[in-house]
Amino acid sequence: MKVKEIMSFPAITEDEDTSVAVILKHMELSRIGGVVITREGKPVGITVDYDIAAKVILKDRSPDEVKAKEIMSSPLITVGSGASVEEA
Repeated sequence: MKVKEIMSFPAITEDEDTSVAVILKHMELSRIGGVVITREGKPVGITVDYDIAAKVILKDRSPDEVKAKEIMSSPLITVGSGASVEEA
C-alpha cells in the first residue's frame, strides 16, 4: 500500500500562533486527527490529537491560551506520496 492511498490531500495547515481551540474546531470540521503547523507559510511541525490531549487537556491548560508552537512536534519527517506505508 502506498502513502498516497491513505493520505489527506491537501494537508490542512495552521499557523504556529493559532490557538489550540481554533485548531480543534478545524480538525473536527475536517474530520482529521492532525494539522501541519506553518511559520510564514512554510511547514515547521505537526500537531495531532494526542498532542492536544497530553499537552493541553491532561495538564488542565486552556485550549484558548495555548498556541500550536507550544505543543507541535518538530522537525517534520516526510516521505513522498509514492513511498510504501511500511517505509513511512
